[in-house]
Amino acid sequence: MKKILLAVALISFIAVGCGVKNATTFPPPEDPQAVLDTAWSRYDSLDFATAKAKFEKVIRMDNTIPEAHLGLAWSEVALNRPDLAQSAFSFAMILSGGSMAQPVFHEIILPSDTDRYWFEIDTVAGAVDTFTVVELQHRPVIGVSSASINYVNQTLREITDSTITIAAQIINDSVAGPHIKDTLVVNYFIFKNVADSDSVQVNLFAHIGTAVAAASNTEGKYLMTAIAYANAAVKHGVPRGFVHYPYINETGTRLVLAESYFWSGLMANCVRELKIIDPNWTFNGDPYDPDNYWIILNKLNEEIGSN
Repeated sequence: MKKILLAVALISFIAVGCGVKNATTFPPPEDPQAVLDTAWSRYDSLDFATAKAKFEKVIRMDNTIPEAHLGLAWSEVALNRPDLAQSAFSFAMILSGGSMAQPVFHEIILPSDTDRYWFEIDTVAGAVDTFTVVELQHRPVIGVSSASINYVNQTLREITDSTITIAAQIINDSVAGPHIKDTLVVNYFIFKNVADSDSVQVNLFAHIGTAVAAASNTEGKYLMTAIAYANAAVKHGVPRGFVHYPYINETGTRLVLAESYFWSGLMANCVRELKIIDPNWTFNGDPYDPDNYWIILNKLNEEIGSN
């Protein structure tokens, strides 16, 4: 009997007397959606640095949430870091259906019996200029990265859904010799619709954001990217407004497009967009006449200021 009591006492000592500690309790893990809501709340309060940190926290918790990348990208735009914004917008796009701006390549060996191209003549201020219109095989065209003849970049004059106009006359005999044919190479973007999904609005606002960030680059080297991605959003159809960035709507997107066209020298395209934004604007002059430069710029600034 003594042995039994001794055993019971020993067990009690081990279990209680030694001071067995209770299991450590940890707070429940944070909900990524709750952190995302806080991030947008800080963004709406114009506290972009804190918003950026919160969006990054969501991404660390779950990097597959497209809206977190979208919020991070818009925060970078607000903090005037367009290059970082473009990177974040790309992730948002990938996670929400992909890019609607599909890059394609077109090469024409001149003379060509299968490709269509023709010349246009324009007379401005007494000077006669000849331009070449080239019909592209893939369409609708929404932007052009480059156009070159024999590896020499050409100046673009206008872009349509199916053609580009370059400020040069294509010749069939290269200056390098009559036996070397000219080669026209065009790198451009066409519209490719993405499947509608729960993330389609995130995808659209990522395209618009890419255009805004690209147009914001002070060196102007991403204007063609801005044109392609803004055009893609317009082709798809821009939602009425982004609750966290109210000016992002169809008019705002077209203004990004018009401004990018203007600074790229695509004056005819710029005028076309401005007439869509304001159908009552009467402009019937030559967009490339130097005398009309300030008329177009003043109209562009007027629309930017009022929208």
